[in-house]
Amino acid sequence: MPIWKTDSIISDLKTLHPLIIDVENTGPDGESDTDNILVTVKGDGHFYVCGFDEEDDIVDTSFAEVELVQVSDGEDSRGGLNRKDFESAQAYIYIRQYFINKGFEVVNTIDDYF
Repeated sequence: MPIWKTDSIISDLKTLHPLIIDVENTGPDGESDTDNILVTVKGDGHFYVCGFDEEDDIVDTSFAEVELVQVSDGEDSRGGLNRKDFESAQAYIYIRQYFINKGFEVVNTIDDYF
């Protein structure tokens, strides 16, 4: 199972693509198993990223084995990408593929699992 490491993910995402202009840890929110990461995209787009696991309880929100990662623009309760601008769409593809390449299963929203 892939390992969520908040600091490494933030560092990687900051250099992933020039459209990504800021990445910050917004801490755990009580719904996800990991810290939440806010990714700001050129223009006015944002993505909310967090990890979770259906099976195990997570103790350390910054370093944990998780299967699933949510990537959502927060525009719609269905999660995923709902924005229509090119910058957000391109950044979404890069962010999603980053987590897939790390071995995570990327989903639109946590709500589909709980």
